[in-house]
Amino acid sequence: MYRAFVIALLFLCTVRDVSAEVCDPARFDTLIRFEWRRSFDSAIDVCAGKRGDVVAIFVTRRARDGTVTLHRDRRLTVADWAKLERVVTSAHLENVKPTTLEDMMRRCDGATWTIRFDAATVHRTAEQWAPETSAPTRVVGMAMLDLAGRDVIDGDVY
Repeated sequence: MYRAFVIALLFLCTVRDVSAEVCDPARFDTLIRFEWRRSFDSAIDVCAGKRGDVVAIFVTRRARDGTVTLHRDRRLTVADWAKLERVVTSAHLENVKPTTLEDMMRRCDGATWTIRFDAATVHRTAEQWAPETSAPTRVVGMAMLDLAGRDVIDGDVY
């Protein structure tokens, strides 16, 4: 079932934007997405989704010109998914205050860290500019990068 699910998603990805098709919340019971937009390095999207018994993670890295330089997917274990759900729950994304323009001006170089959580009745988005190491968006983002494989990072973590 996993193989057929991934093949169908990858077929759609050849037609349109990889991240948009793979990370469409309508395709999953629950979807957790991390969007990392860095000032000087590639953009990285990591999506972890659960549909029935199938749990998978998808990673897309884009060069600054938008060219996809890496696309990877793999099945996650139930334990991996449970751990990620615990990280997201303990992050309390609903309490994250968005970065203000003043915050961005103090730290001109950086990255936008966006976490999106979509389930049947719960939809949350949290976004911060260059979050501190202990900030919720960074904690969830790093947990997702750990599951995806840190080798997807082609520059600095900021």
